[in-house]
Amino acid sequence: MADSNFAIFKIPEESHEDNIMIDSNYIYEKEGRLFAKENIEVSGSLKLKIETDFPLIHDDIIEYIDEHFLTANAKTKIDHIEYSGIKDRSNTMNVKFNYQLFNHEIIAENKKYINLNMDRPLYDFNIDLDQRKTDFLFDFARTEHYIVVYKIPEDYQVTNLPPDIHADFNNYSVHINYQEIDGTVLMRRDVILKNRRIKKDNFEEWNEFVSSYKDAYFGILVLEKNNTSELESHKK
Repeated sequence: MADSNFAIFKIPEESHEDNIMIDSNYIYEKEGRLFAKENIEVSGSLKLKIETDFPLIHDDIIEYIDEHFLTANAKTKIDHIEYSGIKDRSNTMNVKFNYQLFNHEIIAENKKYINLNMDRPLYDFNIDLDQRKTDFLFDFARTEHYIVVYKIPEDYQVTNLPPDIHADFNNYSVHINYQEIDGTVLMRRDVILKNRRIKKDNFEEWNEFVSSYKDAYFGILVLEKNNTSELESHKK
C-alpha cells in the first residue's frame, strides 16, 4: 500500500517588486541633430522573458530593440550596442545602445517641440468588454521605471513642460513627472502592475485606468530660442 502521507505547499506569486525594469535615456543635440544613449536593466521573470526572445545576431538585435524599446519612434539609427547577463544564470540583464533620432522634434520659427516618450507601455491595452468573457492575465506582476534626461540646447529655454500624470488604482498605477534641473529636463515615468490578473469585474476600471494616462504619452516639451539681443544686454 502506497504511503498516504503527503504535504501540499502553495507556491507564492511573484510580487511586482521581483520583476523590475529600469530604462534610462539621455537625449542631446549635436551639430543640429538629435542623439540618445539608452541603458536598460531588467531582473526577475521580466529578464527571463526578454532574454528568451533576445537575438544574438547584430542586425536582429537592432530590429528587436527598435520594435520593443523604441516603439513610439520608428525613425532611428541604432549603433554601439552592448549587452550582458543574457542567456545565463544571473538575475540581471543589461542592454546599452546609442541611436540617432530623425524627424522626432519639430522646429517652427524660434521654437522646438519634442516628445520625450520613446515608447508607450500598455498604450493599446484596452479590454473589449463585449468580446472578453474571462479574466485577463499578464505574464507576471512588474514595475517599470523610465528615466529620460533631455539636455537643453545652450541657445534655448524651456517655455512649457508637459503636465504631470498620476493614475492610481488598487492593482496598477502610472506616474509621469517632468522637472527642469540644471540645464536639463528630467522626465520620470513609473508603471506598476501589482497583480498579474485583471478580473472580469474590473475590466471597466482597467479601461478607465488606460484612458487616464494614454494621452500623456503625447505630452510635448516646448523650448524657445533665446533672444540674442536680450542676452547681449544682460552681459553688458
